[in-house]
Amino acid sequence: MRTILIMLLLAAIPLTGCAAQQTDQVQIGVILPLTGPLAEYGIATMRGIELARGETESDTVFLYEDSAYNNLQAISAFHKLTDQDEVEVVMNWGYSPTNAITSLVDTKDVAVIGFTYDETFTVRAQKGIRTWSRPEAFGKVLLEHARKKGYKKIGILKTELEYLNSLLAGLQKHANDERVYVIDTFQFEDNDFRTSLLKIEQDPPDVLGVFLVSGQISQFYKAASQRDLSIPTLGSDFFESQAEINAAQGGMEGAVYANMDVSTPFRAKYFEKYGDESQIAFAGSAYDWTKLVLSVPDLSSPEAVIGALERTQNVEGSLGVYNFEEKDGDRYLSQPIVLKVIQDGTISVCDAC
Repeated sequence: MRTILIMLLLAAIPLTGCAAQQTDQVQIGVILPLTGPLAEYGIATMRGIELARGETESDTVFLYEDSAYNNLQAISAFHKLTDQDEVEVVMNWGYSPTNAITSLVDTKDVAVIGFTYDETFTVRAQKGIRTWSRPEAFGKVLLEHARKKGYKKIGILKTELEYLNSLLAGLQKHANDERVYVIDTFQFEDNDFRTSLLKIEQDPPDVLGVFLVSGQISQFYKAASQRDLSIPTLGSDFFESQAEINAAQGGMEGAVYANMDVSTPFRAKYFEKYGDESQIAFAGSAYDWTKLVLSVPDLSSPEAVIGALERTQNVEGSLGVYNFEEKDGDRYLSQPIVLKVIQDGTISVCDAC
């Protein structure tokens, strides 16, 4: 069913796998993981862009390329969009794919919007700007929750992924007398957590950070439930997936994680159109950024685009108020971060956490 859904989505929105489109209209290239392990994120992002595009009086053309969250595919897509399609702006999603194209950004006459947590992206790419708050801000929110609960010993299970590494670094950076340590690390394809569960049972932490990716999360929680392991857990934005929650069969109940959150009106219209809320925060981010980019009066030069976006202050979007910030060469737009909790099989903002 998931494969069929992806095929239908890709059929409904033109990709750029064929000849370059000849047009006098402004073109924005979008590189997303529409297939592969992070397709859920790419589809949500594409939906957010399309929702914003449909609400905006603009004849701007969006050209989509699938990276499959693969660095080589992202590089190939970037070359195609900039050299063949001659787009004015590129939106590129993902920590690793954005890192892969970073050295190429300033060699092209385009502005690049990196949907990435990589704080070094704009340091290395002057024609780039970054979308999300710094990873340490997410780690700080999680650590403040742990501190409020009195958790001193914070064990982490982590998949080797740049974003999850950064989230861990954020936790460690803000720790005082808390001990933040890694119990085990995994690759994308790993799904056997028996050894890790045995380690946790023998030396349980006060709270367990489940910094795994889609598919692994539900497998871990099911395995933990089978062993009657009862321990508070923290997560990442990978928990923002109803499919993952359902697959965990109740095992994720009570899990807390930090993420962005969308407004009630956005959630309502998004669900009405798509009937799904998985990774809706990333749909909201894409929606807001599309509105921001389409409001730039001159998209013809990267300097004009980046300059306009850097003047963003107190702009209200579906994720809250956006403000441009710069820290040690890291240029990005910040937005609020909230704690979320999984209760009764659904996601809600955790006001009482």
